[in-house]
Amino acid sequence: MNLPSLPRIVTITSTVLIGLSLVAQCAGLILARSGGVPTDHLGLLALLGMTRFALVPGIALALVFFLLNAVRSVRDPGARLTALVFFLITLFPLLSVSSLMPRAVPGEASGAASLPAQESAQFVAGDEWAALNKPPRGSACPGSSEFIRGCRHAIERRRSEQTAQGRAWAVRHKPAKGSDCRGAGEPYFVLGCRQVFTEQLAADDPRRHGSYKQMTGAECRTEVNANYEAGEQIDLENGNPQSAAVVRRKHWEPDLKECDNLDRQRDNAVMPAAYARLQALIEKLNARQTVSEDDKTGALKDFSAMAALGDQPYKTAYMRLFEEYSARLNGDFKEAVVEYPRISCEQYQAKIDEMRRRDKERVAAMQALRLGDVITSGAAHDRLNQERIAMLWDWKLYNDGARTTGCAIKPD
Repeated sequence: MNLPSLPRIVTITSTVLIGLSLVAQCAGLILARSGGVPTDHLGLLALLGMTRFALVPGIALALVFFLLNAVRSVRDPGARLTALVFFLITLFPLLSVSSLMPRAVPGEASGAASLPAQESAQFVAGDEWAALNKPPRGSACPGSSEFIRGCRHAIERRRSEQTAQGRAWAVRHKPAKGSDCRGAGEPYFVLGCRQVFTEQLAADDPRRHGSYKQMTGAECRTEVNANYEAGEQIDLENGNPQSAAVVRRKHWEPDLKECDNLDRQRDNAVMPAAYARLQALIEKLNARQTVSEDDKTGALKDFSAMAALGDQPYKTAYMRLFEEYSARLNGDFKEAVVEYPRISCEQYQAKIDEMRRRDKERVAAMQALRLGDVITSGAAHDRLNQERIAMLWDWKLYNDGARTTGCAIKPD
């Protein structure tokens, strides 16, 4: 295999550099004649960025080749044409290089230079392109480094403007909740609005910030989602889905689970009280006492509240009891024959004492899951509460059986 000689390699390399220099000069000339760097010349802009390195070396080599061929042409007339070609190449920069090389700025210290004219044009074009196309992040900006710098500058300016607009909107409208900023606009607008809410409004009046424990589960979920949505959008705009995923897993989803706990806490407070009130009304009716209109209205309100809850044993038990209440109220209730356990009073007492002990253990375990107003494990708390509810029927069965049998059950 014959390798090219060193002179041949030098000649080929020099020719390539001269050619790339001409390409860079032509691209620069076209862009300069276009009055800047219009966005429809992004291909030329990229080409100029790739070939700029060969600009000065190519011009220097063309000058060297011109001189060599000019000397050869004295003895070899055939070299005159080659010398003429390289002479024209060395003249071409007079048309194009002035728009590509640095220019001195009056008043600057000796040796200092401003941004090249073409670089400034590219910066402006990048800024204008970003304003028109609204790229989400800097990595979406095309073109040369100076074009990208202008593009990034426009992106940051737009974000700063949106943040300032969001802050101004919050100052004017004084949102009562952080979630009121959600409908205000772009994520940076929301960010500015929430900054004012957190730094000023909520600090001046803590009631504005509210507390999740004072909300329903739906209200809590609205506020939690509003806390994280804009931040996630910003992470995704910046091309950082990993950060968005970590925040969602470590903070967003756990906070939403605490909203579910609020529903459980509210339900656990509503259900036993409603059940106890309904039992008291049934006992009145069973004793042939009159149920007042206020009691009837209260029972209907309780029924509406219980009907809105999710299916669970306590709700099922309440609905059965409400059927009995309605039937007794209308005078068409028929007492069902209940078969109570046929055991001694001592066995009734032992069974009831055992249920009391289990209930106390479950209550203690549920209290241990509370950290202030927060339930540390909603699933465990819910399971223990459902076990308490499931024991209600046995509790009623053995207490009623002992009373019917005439057993005197010792109080707890």
